[in-house]
Amino acid sequence: DDYETAAAAYEQVLEGVPADFSALYGLAQAYEGLGRTADALSYARRALAAAPADKTAEVQALVDRLEAP
Repeated sequence: DDYETAAAAYEQVLEGVPADFSALYGLAQAYEGLGRTADALSYARRALAAAPADKTAEVQALVDRLEAP
């Protein structure tokens, strides 16, 4: 599955660079695709904390979507 492959790749990046924004955001999106909402939200929040200013709104939208009931 593409989401599983992507998640594994992002996890590997994060082992070396735990605060890598692109990997955190990508992993959040991969977990969302896999239906792992709690994990996706955890990584989305971490991505939001690490996000450059031009990506904050995009990541906040993901957090909001994941938090929605």
